[in-house]
Amino acid sequence: MSNLTFLTEEQCLGKNKIDIIKKRGAKATITDFAILLGGHVSNYHIDNDDSLDGRTAYYWTKSDDSANDVRIVDVRGNRDWLSVNTRDGGARPAFSFSSISSIPTNGESVKRAKDGVLEVEYGYYPQKAASKKMQEELEKAYKSGSISKTKNRYTTDFVKCDEEKPQSYQEYEYNGKRYIRIEANLCDRNENCT
Repeated sequence: MSNLTFLTEEQCLGKNKIDIIKKRGAKATITDFAILLGGHVSNYHIDNDDSLDGRTAYYWTKSDDSANDVRIVDVRGNRDWLSVNTRDGGARPAFSFSSISSIPTNGESVKRAKDGVLEVEYGYYPQKAASKKMQEELEKAYKSGSISKTKNRYTTDFVKCDEEKPQSYQEYEYNGKRYIRIEANLCDRNENCT
C-alpha cells in the first residue's frame, strides 16, 4: 500500500518527533508471534506495564547511518544501529492521518484508545500465543484431524535457523476462533538454535 511508510530516526527520537511518539513514547511492544519467529525478547517494558504483553523489542527506522547499517529504536526507546542483515527485531509501520479512511482494515473501524490516539487494525496477523491448556487442546484436535483448515495462510520472511526459505503457516478454525500452528524458532544472539 502506497500510504504505508516507516518512520525516520528523527520522527522517533529527534526534536521532530511525531505526536504519537511524543504521547506514547518511542518504545514498542513485541507480539508472541514475533517472539516465536525468533524476535529478540527484552527485559524492558512499556511504561507501567510489566506484563508479558508489555515486553519491548527494537524496531527499524527508515534512516541509515551511511555505513550500510540501519538506525533503530532499541528496547529502552533509545537510538542505536544494527546491520541490515540482523533479523530479530521488528517494524513499526505508520500511515499519515490524512490516509486513515482509505486503509483496508480487518472489518474493524478506526478506534480511539483511552489516551485519545486513533488506532487502525490493518489486516490481520496472529498476535498472542494460546494458553498452555488451549495449546494442549488444539494439539490434540490437530493430531486427531478434528480441527478445520481455513483458506488463509501466513507467510513470514523469518527463516528457521537451519533453513533458508520463508515459512508459511496454515490457519485453522477451532470453536469459532482462528489459530496457527507454529514451532518456536528460538536462536540466541550468536545464532545458536534451541
